[in-house]
Amino acid sequence: MRSSLAGVRKLYGAQSNNAWAVESNLFRVLEMKGQFADVLPQRTEMIDQEKKVLGDSRPDSIAFHTNMLGVDYRELGRFDEAVAAFREALAIWAKIQGANTEANSVNPLANLGITLVLQGDYAQAEAALRGALAIQQKHELPSSQWLNATRGELGNLLRLQHRPAEAVHELREAIAAMTAVAAESGSKPNPFLCALQARLAEAELDAGSPADAHVQAVEALALARLALPSGNYRLGMPLFALARAKLALGKPAEAEPLLHEALTLRSPVHPPADPRVLEVDVTLVNSLAAQGKTEQAKELTAQIRPLLDASKSPYADDLRARLAAH
Repeated sequence: MRSSLAGVRKLYGAQSNNAWAVESNLFRVLEMKGQFADVLPQRTEMIDQEKKVLGDSRPDSIAFHTNMLGVDYRELGRFDEAVAAFREALAIWAKIQGANTEANSVNPLANLGITLVLQGDYAQAEAALRGALAIQQKHELPSSQWLNATRGELGNLLRLQHRPAEAVHELREAIAAMTAVAAESGSKPNPFLCALQARLAEAELDAGSPADAHVQAVEALALARLALPSGNYRLGMPLFALARAKLALGKPAEAEPLLHEALTLRSPVHPPADPRVLEVDVTLVNSLAAQGKTEQAKELTAQIRPLLDASKSPYADDLRARLAAH
């Protein structure tokens, strides 16, 4: 990608759509490695240049890159700025298309929904995710990994809303749609499918089926280790799901190393107050307490309690309840 970018800049100039398109693709590679902090200032500078050079001539390019800027903000725990970026992208697409009911609006809508979930605004999050899903159902096959990724995010939201039966149904349907195609094509393990399986494991846990959750989480992690590079931050999701299942089955010693690995992968990417870090911390406290490692549990609790208390998210309430239970 870097070689391609150098060539395109030489042919078309650094201040060109061709160069910005390749540069954005390079940023995406780095983001998939979890290097959001490195990408953010570069992507911000690129968009500023685009706006200055292009003006109103290429709003589609500005909208696309602004959506990706929102992803950088979100993964760094800067949720307000992420929401603003996604809404800006949606406003541009609405102006181009007449409304946010066409395919170009799917990514910013889905990303907005995911971010609102992390913020704890579940009602608006559900509206955004269902809006994105409705568009995808018009344009994509039921087996689409993108469509089913959105269903996975909706399923996770339903779980967080304490609607585990609905969450399990949504996630099982999505997994079935993707698994059928994967079996027919003989394709390699898919990170999207691994994420769905990890989501389902958590939903089954919250639905009161820890044994089923454990089976699902074991498979999710095994496939994720095949599908993703070692040390990739996206392994945090199946690691956490399996650790929760282990703890629910009374195996805290087996849960602890999974939680340490998940924390190592997530915490350099997401900040300490991010719910994706706090949920691992809380579960680690419970694992330590269940093993009689009282001092370690108390020390970690003292670190995370102020962060949980500062959050107004309903999920923070759930995490405080899990912490109080031990």
